[in-house]
Amino acid sequence: KRKFGEIRDAYEVLNDPDKKILYDTGGLEAVKKAEKGEIEKGEDVRANLAVGLEELYIGGSRAAEIQRRIVCRGCRVRPDSPKCQGCQRCPDEIRMVNRQVGPGMFMQQQEQVQSKEKCKKETATVEAQIEK
Repeated sequence: KRKFGEIRDAYEVLNDPDKKILYDTGGLEAVKKAEKGEIEKGEDVRANLAVGLEELYIGGSRAAEIQRRIVCRGCRVRPDSPKCQGCQRCPDEIRMVNRQVGPGMFMQQQEQVQSKEKCKKETATVEAQIEK
């Protein structure tokens, strides 16, 4: 039974592209956390790519560069490291807080707080497939 369960889990991970990426980056623990809702998925990225009529007819591929902001985990441990030279403070974060508005009455509110993390911009190259 245990072996069957392991095979079923592996099949589930390999069939779902999102789970496969999570498994590749964080193992089975990351997949389990995502199923419980403990991991937030980032926003999708959109980019416009100019292609000619010939490329649309024939097909092919073209490289596109996108810029994204990533959290630098090394800055937390060693902020004066050479890797952290281009890092800046991340944008403010939003957290939920409970405020008492009367005896036995509470209100949940969003509060903007300063981020404790350092971020840097990274340029990533994405290969776009142009289908016929």
